[in-house]
Amino acid sequence: MNNLIDELKQITHLQKYTIIYYVLLPVTLCLLFGSLAFSDDLWLDEIYTITEIHLESWEIWTIFATESHPPLYIYLLKLFCTVFGGSILAMKFFSVLGCLATMLLGAFPIKRAFGDKTALWFMFLCLTMPFMLHYSIEIRMYSWAIFFVTATMIYAVLILQTNKPIDWGLYFVFGLLGAYTHYYALMTIAIIHLLLGFYLWFTSRKNCIPWLIISGLLIISYLPWVMNLLSQVSRVSEGFWIAPLSFMDIIVMPASMFYMGSIFPSIVLLAILTIFGCAMLYRILRTSPKGFPEKIALACIIVPLVVYAMFIIFSITIQPIIQTRYLMVMAGLGMLFLAICLSSIQSKKLLTVFCALMMVTTLITYGITYSTEYPTDGDSLTIMSKKLSQNISDDCILLYTEGHAYGVLSYYLPNITHWMLVDDEEIADIRSSHTGKFNGFIVGVDDVYAVSDSGKDMRLITFGATELPDLITDNFNVVEERRYTSTSSIYPVWCVSSIERLPVSS
Repeated sequence: MNNLIDELKQITHLQKYTIIYYVLLPVTLCLLFGSLAFSDDLWLDEIYTITEIHLESWEIWTIFATESHPPLYIYLLKLFCTVFGGSILAMKFFSVLGCLATMLLGAFPIKRAFGDKTALWFMFLCLTMPFMLHYSIEIRMYSWAIFFVTATMIYAVLILQTNKPIDWGLYFVFGLLGAYTHYYALMTIAIIHLLLGFYLWFTSRKNCIPWLIISGLLIISYLPWVMNLLSQVSRVSEGFWIAPLSFMDIIVMPASMFYMGSIFPSIVLLAILTIFGCAMLYRILRTSPKGFPEKIALACIIVPLVVYAMFIIFSITIQPIIQTRYLMVMAGLGMLFLAICLSSIQSKKLLTVFCALMMVTTLITYGITYSTEYPTDGDSLTIMSKKLSQNISDDCILLYTEGHAYGVLSYYLPNITHWMLVDDEEIADIRSSHTGKFNGFIVGVDDVYAVSDSGKDMRLITFGATELPDLITDNFNVVEERRYTSTSSIYPVWCVSSIERLPVSS
């Protein structure tokens, strides 16, 4: 009888975890993140993506050779849209699927490697971390880059535990996919691979042979892209669009991953997680990382820190190349570190407080993200495009002096002519870099003069600027200006102006 009761308890226990693993958490993520995917509000990089998936496969490879990212995500999205349609909703759900895939790592390989507690904590963090919600519906590669990098790390762990051929194979596949998705992923996976090699060298040298084979396969498989990578590194070293790095940037960029309406609560949350992480690191180092989970936790925090430090050094000494969203690709390692640490804590009160903190964070983040994705005022270029479409004719020319509004509005208003005004000496370079990306034209001052003199309807669009740029004030008079206020701290105002040629001084 007692055996029967024990078996029933075990079955009930397994059923409870099965429901949480495979139903409750994944469905919650799909509903929570998916509810944001119905927005048609886009920003410039998403417009890039939408334009690029409509190119031929060979064109994607050629164009990305001059870009700053590898092309795999575009190919995957193009394939997805071929099956499910090319709507904005479908493309955003593809990003949600990247987050779901990352969460399901907890239900499968993380559960194998670390057990139920770590797996559940990892899945909980996938659901509650602000950066997962922020980037879950962006039509960009970040959610899938997180998945590939995290999967590579987990299968490296399983290699150390079981040394099964299937784990070596999946380690190779996810590592290669990550390397072809984002250069930060490439660097992170390279560090993971080197750490795996060092660990095998000191603990199980016979397993260095498959490591060397995988190394050779990874190098051979990446050779088709190596020349493009070297060319891009050379070009970026000479100049890139990212502003110089300051000491505050080094602190604020990681905090921005936890953005909750303003930078202060983001820094507070990062500080809490950092203090918790440091306490766990102290505990690990004080007792020496003899246990296998502790060693992996240490590796999960060392890898992102090393990669971040390397890119900081490159940004200071050669050329700035750090952006908050680039750091996202390593976020899964941070969540795995926290999950391993949380699973070792016995205090139910402490864990309850942590859960409450993360759930409150999720509610705040969801509210902020929802208001961003479904805007109601002039903060959004979506709103701006609707107002413009009601007040201009199809034969009007919209003139811009910055790329964000030009790129986004040229997508939302495809029947309008869009011109981007640049200095004459920059026209050739900018035209070549914008070819095929936008529904518009790069023009110089003389082109605008010709239209202005003809009396054709032309409107100057300025977005996120309170003063007109010198390129306008040095060459044109503003005849009429309609200014729209906004509540956004990023883009404080946008306005529509009519301009005419500046009179020639006698």
